[in-house]
Amino acid sequence: EIVFLQNWIDERMVLRALDADRRLATLSSSPRPLEANGRYWVENVREGLSEPGTWFFDARAGRVYYRSRSGDDPVDAEVVVPRVQTLVHFEGDEKAPVSNVTLRGLTFQHTAWVLPADGYVDPQAANTKPAAVMARGAVRCQVAECRFERLGGYAVEFGAACHANRITRCEVSDAGGGGVKIGVCKHGCDIADPAVSSGNVVEDCHIHGIGRVYPAAVGVLIGHSRGNRVAHNHIHDTYYTGVSLGWTWGYGRSYARDNVVEFNHIHHIGQGMLSDMGGIYTLGTQPGTVLRNNLIHDVSRQPKGYGGWGIYTDEGSAGILIENNVVYRCESGGFHQHYGRENLLRNNIFAWAQEGQMVRTREEAHVSFTLERNLILCDGESPLAGAWSNGRFVSDYNLFFLKDQNAFHAATINVGIKPFPHGFLQASRADDAVTIEIGESREKPDVGGLRLPRLPGGTIEPAEALWADATRLPPMAAFSGAVVPMTETDIRLLRNEQTLFVRAECLHSRVEDRDTQLRATRRETIEVLLRPDRTKTAVIQFIVFSDGERRTHYYACGPQTGLAWMGSASRTTTGWTARLSLPIQDIISVCGGSTSAWSIFVGRCAMPPAVSFADWQALGHDTHSVLTDPMFADADAEDWRLRDDSPALAIGFRPIDLDDVGPRQKST
Repeated sequence: EIVFLQNWIDERMVLRALDADRRLATLSSSPRPLEANGRYWVENVREGLSEPGTWFFDARAGRVYYRSRSGDDPVDAEVVVPRVQTLVHFEGDEKAPVSNVTLRGLTFQHTAWVLPADGYVDPQAANTKPAAVMARGAVRCQVAECRFERLGGYAVEFGAACHANRITRCEVSDAGGGGVKIGVCKHGCDIADPAVSSGNVVEDCHIHGIGRVYPAAVGVLIGHSRGNRVAHNHIHDTYYTGVSLGWTWGYGRSYARDNVVEFNHIHHIGQGMLSDMGGIYTLGTQPGTVLRNNLIHDVSRQPKGYGGWGIYTDEGSAGILIENNVVYRCESGGFHQHYGRENLLRNNIFAWAQEGQMVRTREEAHVSFTLERNLILCDGESPLAGAWSNGRFVSDYNLFFLKDQNAFHAATINVGIKPFPHGFLQASRADDAVTIEIGESREKPDVGGLRLPRLPGGTIEPAEALWADATRLPPMAAFSGAVVPMTETDIRLLRNEQTLFVRAECLHSRVEDRDTQLRATRRETIEVLLRPDRTKTAVIQFIVFSDGERRTHYYACGPQTGLAWMGSASRTTTGWTARLSLPIQDIISVCGGSTSAWSIFVGRCAMPPAVSFADWQALGHDTHSVLTDPMFADADAEDWRLRDDSPALAIGFRPIDLDDVGPRQKST
């Protein structure tokens, strides 16, 4: 089996054939190319049976091979072969429900996981995987004080037409899937109202060590369901999100509303395995939903990926109250809103992220959210990251503290986006851009499935005379940490009818430097950022000079190039955004070597100048906010109590009591 990790999902494919001479593997189906640097591993390989405690299953022969540990006695050994995926199944419906049944003090172990013949593709959160205890049409049932361990899928699922059920004081560990699923996870919300579950409770549970077969599994997953409560749980050691709410992408109809997530301790989420996750993650319009008094920390994404946030309001999240939470040490930010409407964040502590503290990705015509009376602490990162230029948000009465800086550093705020001719805008932030597929084409005018227009002279390369009048791009090319610095980088824009040409020239002084740099700086990048409108085509002409040698490459991106299949295209009311990132070693290799015909490259971009706190206030934001030390008892030791003379109290911040977070000794 080949296991692929793709940003926020995992896929399993069966190896059908292997041609060693041609280095060709044939799989049961094709993985979705969602990730630029796709990662995978191979499981159940007999040749890999080298370490004590490992085993191999020969399905054809019906044999299991096991390499024993020191002290193992095959005579007394207990060998468990799971055969079923669900151990208890409640089956009712809205007219004849299963009611008032309690499972208490039981241990559920050793459920199986089954791989379909053509493999498995996770749509999100491993939501299709069954649970050890499954219920449909259950009312006032309870799973209490039970243990779930060594599972192939989820522990408990209360699905369609399940109301007023409780999962209390249970422990889930060593699970192939996740902890608890509630409601129906079905796209399009095409389910009948009676099938929508409501009023279920998950409280005082310990959920850890999950996602061992399906890394995208979630601690508590609520789909189309309303009025549920997730409280006083301890959720940690996951490879993806801790608590996930909602199953509607965008502002369409959603049954997820009035859910409450409170007093949970959620930490060590993601752990470098997947991307695009949150300690708490939401989808779609959710009026009445409240996230409060949660302690969230240590959320980390895979190193070459993106998105390890504390609280993540994704894809149209709207009408959500987020208050009294303490969120710290989350890699990509304490809070991130991809896009959404009229969410309220008040009286929270967000601290010590690495990339940016409060992240706003998409600018929309309505108010995205309100930030008031929050404490935002930074240790080198920007307090406000992403797209903040249109002013369609409210931010005031907050306290900002920058640990190692004397000025308010908002380097990633899009202040004053400058228009270019012909409907193109300068993108000044990496989060305003997406990685696009790029490919080499020296001969054919058809680049990336897009037929390019012919220019004067019958060539797709503009004449030098045309380039002389081209618009020079402001400094948007970044070269970081160079062992061998570039002597010059020149990027220009040229318009020809409906096509924008971008020309980037990179000059190196000596070939010897090229080889040294190739070994020493493998991840250095040059970036070209564009935001064309939806009717235009952009063609990047990348020209490399080295010791008099010249190589020209064309990279096309536009509305017709099918970016959606990558799952990363950013489309707005004004068009779409694209990022082209070329690693230095690949640029250099075309001078004396070769590069793959089709590749996907990822990198960083140069940031615009810093914006002072006074500049930010001059734009009309945070006029009553302060930039000062909040005077915690000991923030470095994660003691978030405020001293009596804290300036946070003067802006109306209310101290947050964390004593009641996590499982209680006795369930109520």
